[in-house]
Amino acid sequence: MKKLLTLLAITLFLGMGLTSLVSASILEVGENTMFFKNFENLYEIDPNDSTQALYVTPDPNRGVLDGDILFGIVGAQDVNLVGSSTHWFQSGTDQLSGLLLQEVKDVVDPDTFDGTGQQNLPHIVLGAATASVIKFEDPKNLGSFFDITGLINPANNEMFAFYHDTGATTFGATTSFVTDIQNATDGNLWATFGYNEGVDGIFATADDTGYFYSHADVGAILAQFTGEAWGAIDIIQNLTSFPFVKDLNDPGENEMDAVIANLFNDMYLNNEFNGNPHSFNLGGPNPWDFESNDPAHLHPVPEPSTMLLLGIGLLGLAGYGRKRMM
Repeated sequence: MKKLLTLLAITLFLGMGLTSLVSASILEVGENTMFFKNFENLYEIDPNDSTQALYVTPDPNRGVLDGDILFGIVGAQDVNLVGSSTHWFQSGTDQLSGLLLQEVKDVVDPDTFDGTGQQNLPHIVLGAATASVIKFEDPKNLGSFFDITGLINPANNEMFAFYHDTGATTFGATTSFVTDIQNATDGNLWATFGYNEGVDGIFATADDTGYFYSHADVGAILAQFTGEAWGAIDIIQNLTSFPFVKDLNDPGENEMDAVIANLFNDMYLNNEFNGNPHSFNLGGPNPWDFESNDPAHLHPVPEPSTMLLLGIGLLGLAGYGRKRMM
């Protein structure tokens, strides 16, 4: 009887340990849906200093050019496990926020990847930013730069860096460029995501590990700017307490599926974005010209060691039961 109680205690302890790990985390085992909001600006590389990116005022006559940089802040609003009522919600002392940093690799004809003939907006290819770009100009204080060294590493193909903050600072777009970036990154690094363009550096070839692209109305004024983007990316730095498996494929995306068949990733997302109505360029207080909302899907799995221990406990319990029945 004592052995049985011991086995039960071990099994329950392991089970509770796994449950507490899951419930205490932002993510859960299974396919999670994360809803997050972006604020961003368009930049171009300073021709006199490749480590700096100069702010570009939205201009329909200029549009978006190869080599442009999208830089901004990102914050998760809530996360839920698919098929579950369990949610993680952002609060004043529990936030997931960070940076996005992407480079325009190419702006191509609308139907290059879409053979349906229905796509009439430019196809904007996005990837990891040029490795040397680490300083970004404050749109409301031209000539002043914020250095993001150590916050995100584009040389490692990082396009998103998330930080978990349990302090009292609040993520969001305010009147201050510097404050917004600091509030978005003042927690502990949680994870970074991106994809590898492959050895040839050409987008949408068989050696790519993911994709990110946008259809956007680059000829519109800021107040009427609209667009949509799709991405399939992998976790690069993982401090989430969960391993990931590359088993997700966006069921609503067909352009890249037609080019890179059977491509599976740790995360896929799509977003709709538009001009930020509160941008200072539209008379508002924010230093960010664009905003977007991104539902993303992630699939963490249990730690192998935890599952192994739990399995051993259950097997021991089953073996004990069989012995008692003999």
